[in-house]
Amino acid sequence: MGLCERLVEAARSTELPESALGDALYNLACVYATTGRADEARALLPEAIARNPRLESWSRRDPDLAGIAA
Repeated sequence: MGLCERLVEAARSTELPESALGDALYNLACVYATTGRADEARALLPEAIARNPRLESWSRRDPDLAGIAA
């Protein structure tokens, strides 16, 4: 497990607000998307957006995610 994944697991085990955890997951999805790990990025986005719905509109225009559009 890499550093980003360990950080997200640590965040999941704390009492972070849902929106903050959504932000963490979203940022990991962006890391995946920009490093050629599109499937992993696509897998994280629904949970990130569910935890922080304000991310949905941004995700549609986020240049980090442009390469994973289905």
